[in-house]
Amino acid sequence: MHAKSGHWRSGALLAGLLIAALALTTGLGADRPAQPQVPAAGLHVAPPDPLPQEVLPSEYADESTCTLCHGEIAKSYQQVGMAQSFYAPSRDKSIEDFDAGPWRHQASGRTYEMVWQEEALVFRRWLEGPEGERLHLWEQTVDWVMGSGNHSRSYLVHNAGGELYQLPIAWYTQEGRWGMSPGYDRVDHEGVSRRVRRECMACHTALPRVAEGSDGFHQPHIFPMELPAGTGCQRCHGPAARHVDLALGGLLGLDEIRRSVVNPGKLAPRERDSVCNQCHLQPSVAIAKVQRFGQGTYDFRPGEDLEDHLVLVDVEESEFSRPERFEINHHPYRLEQSLCFEKSAGELSCLTCHDPHRKVAPENRLEHFRDACASCHQLSDCDLEGMTAEQRSAAGVDGAIDSQDCVSCHMPKRRPQDVVGVVMTDHFIRRQPGGPELVAPRQERDPPLTGIHLMRPERRDPMGQLYRALSAVRAGGGAAQAGAELFEQEMARLAPAASEPWLDLLRLRIKAGRLLPAREAAAEALKRDPESLEARSWLAVAQAGQGRRTSALRVLDSVLRKDPARIDPRFNRGRIRLAEGDWQGAREDFQEVVAQRPNQASGWLQLAAAQALGEQWTAAADGYRQALRVNPRLTAAYRGLATALEALDRSDEAARWRQHGRRWAAEPELLKPATANQD
Repeated sequence: MHAKSGHWRSGALLAGLLIAALALTTGLGADRPAQPQVPAAGLHVAPPDPLPQEVLPSEYADESTCTLCHGEIAKSYQQVGMAQSFYAPSRDKSIEDFDAGPWRHQASGRTYEMVWQEEALVFRRWLEGPEGERLHLWEQTVDWVMGSGNHSRSYLVHNAGGELYQLPIAWYTQEGRWGMSPGYDRVDHEGVSRRVRRECMACHTALPRVAEGSDGFHQPHIFPMELPAGTGCQRCHGPAARHVDLALGGLLGLDEIRRSVVNPGKLAPRERDSVCNQCHLQPSVAIAKVQRFGQGTYDFRPGEDLEDHLVLVDVEESEFSRPERFEINHHPYRLEQSLCFEKSAGELSCLTCHDPHRKVAPENRLEHFRDACASCHQLSDCDLEGMTAEQRSAAGVDGAIDSQDCVSCHMPKRRPQDVVGVVMTDHFIRRQPGGPELVAPRQERDPPLTGIHLMRPERRDPMGQLYRALSAVRAGGGAAQAGAELFEQEMARLAPAASEPWLDLLRLRIKAGRLLPAREAAAEALKRDPESLEARSWLAVAQAGQGRRTSALRVLDSVLRKDPARIDPRFNRGRIRLAEGDWQGAREDFQEVVAQRPNQASGWLQLAAAQALGEQWTAAADGYRQALRVNPRLTAAYRGLATALEALDRSDEAARWRQHGRRWAAEPELLKPATANQD
């Protein structure tokens, strides 16, 4: 299978027709300050009721109980990056320069700022008008910080519908600067609408309190308003409720208590490595790991084989061969390519060098990692005299080489090809260090994929080719086009019993405009899971695309009766109502959409269109303005705003907005004056 290009940005796939715009893509939430919003003037939308707070599965303990017996370990763990991987903003954890002032992204022309307002961390973004005024100002309280800051930090917002979205800017610690988040250094980036998915959050937090069965791939990616800070103990040691009960009950001996929880260091190599690999083994950022059918994001338990839960695929690129591909989440991927790993027969692992409970002090790092190497190698074996000046420079060595420093030469720092604003340790153990090319600046780019293959072909998975094709289909872009034919073939050959791949087939066919075959895929999904709201929602999209709007509305009504909080079926129902001329019903749906998802530009755009259909021109203008605050490149919003202003006899203002659109819109040619006398 070959793919012309990879598309690695997160967010849901965009299908045609009436499909919602989904690629908008440690403390407790109750302690966060109120969030400043930028509602459209004159538009009052009541927020939905708070999301219900679910409970942890019964086999899990509250993480705070671990400190009762393991206080010293719990304290030292708080200094480790995993413990600091996710938390609510607080001044005492700040490492960023919040006094740097606004800065402008050259590619998109947008200006950004991150500032503290009392105890709230506030993000701002705007475009500069011809008189220096701020156009399309978007202001949003930051709800969460993602990343320890050892290399970088990203910033998330939590909307009323429970969804998380990544903001466009990041802090790059090593260079001490603000910059665009990975995937944003381009004109057409996703702005404030990049969805954060469960697969990402699963590795940055302890297990959240979610309803059982809500973590399937096609389930809505929503999160409780209260989220745990950092990666907790049970992500590596497994469910600990019984362990806590036994320890506090005092009825059994120490050996029995210890056996009631997982010690990763005592597991067989495959299961031991699975604990680390659940988060750190990602062969390609362009192609996500695929959960096996029937498995949820949070189903893996330490002590199990990770690959019983997901399928790993690797990629081929035109620019880099496999030995030279290096991404930020490549720690085990690169280690497994090393001769040291291959010859260790399972002895070499992450735990050889890293104690997950403790951060090695800077002054002890050289000795600590040297001792790990010395457990197999004689230091006298190193050929230090044969190094070139470039190799010495890349290893950070001036003059005489420190023969005790193994890592600088054999695991040198390198710039990843996906997060180009950092350098980090390459875990491929090489005989000779590279030169300065390892840390040379890079331009951000989408990986040019030429092939996708199973990373563990030796497992002889009978459904391996189906999973391989599915990974490409879910990636989108050129990869999806390359994988579509194989996916169709494998689905016909295997007719899997699970409903999940039928949902993927349904969406794939809708994207291709094959609506009758899409309805057939929906029927197969519903045959396997008659209660699937996802299958019903997408069936309605196919029906509407065929002109069967009444049937589609009935289906969407049934979905929303079952789960009124679902945003995408409500958006699609609003589109159908609008097409039917029911502007009031459409307005109600889109008001609910933007109440839960205020950063969905298409929601504001359709709300404004409904208002315009009802000749509610002031409200329509407000909606178009809000759509432009979310996405300043939205050509239809400039056109709609100008039309609404003209209907209000504000032609001069309409002309100004057309001028703004000719400068900033994605399709400025659609905003040119109709005659020489206009504008």
